[in-house]
Amino acid sequence: MKKLVLVALVAACSKKAPPEPFKGPLTVDRIMAAKDAVKPFQPWPDAFAVLQSKLGAPTKVDGTKYKWAAMSGDDCAYMIVEQDDGKQFHKDGPMVGMVQEPGKYGPHDAMMNRDDCLEILGKDVAPEDPNAAGPADTNQVKDVVSNAVNGRSKWKGKQIKVAAKVKQTGSLVVLADTSDDAQEIHAEMKDGVTPPEQDKVVTLTCTVKIDKWMSGNGTKLEASLEQCTL
Repeated sequence: MKKLVLVALVAACSKKAPPEPFKGPLTVDRIMAAKDAVKPFQPWPDAFAVLQSKLGAPTKVDGTKYKWAAMSGDDCAYMIVEQDDGKQFHKDGPMVGMVQEPGKYGPHDAMMNRDDCLEILGKDVAPEDPNAAGPADTNQVKDVVSNAVNGRSKWKGKQIKVAAKVKQTGSLVVLADTSDDAQEIHAEMKDGVTPPEQDKVVTLTCTVKIDKWMSGNGTKLEASLEQCTL
């Protein structure tokens, strides 16, 4: 009996306590130094403790993806580690899945990676305008174009009514403002719904979508409409 107690005490003492989380400012150098810190299939609790000891709390968490990012001048560095379910790999408990090793990207480096890094920091696009108007009972195209991106948290995913002139019809509908033909927005009809007739003024019920485009000048947000019905 004494031997069993002694073995249990030795085992308890030999088990290492998790490392303390890093509490200082996260830097590009610190992120780059975290290369090979964890590997896929490691138990998640142990791996996450190691990551926090090196990098502190994640900069952003998207579902099961844990992201760290920092900037130094124009350089943006980031790392992503995904938590996965160990059961599908015959392991007990959560484990490390995909590991995107640290990378550093300047203005002339891989555009998509740099955009991903800036997105983690919330710097990939212009911030919202808190004074941007939200949807009205019935909206004109120019109002959607002007406000949906600037006030996207008020518009994205919302079902709205839009009064517009049908400038192009078919698989892709182009709607123009009834008073300003140059103001346009793309609209996708809901499956099974017949597109409106060309040159008609109609009122559609649609869901607002915010599209992200990347170009040589950086990331651009643009409003469009989907799941539209007459």
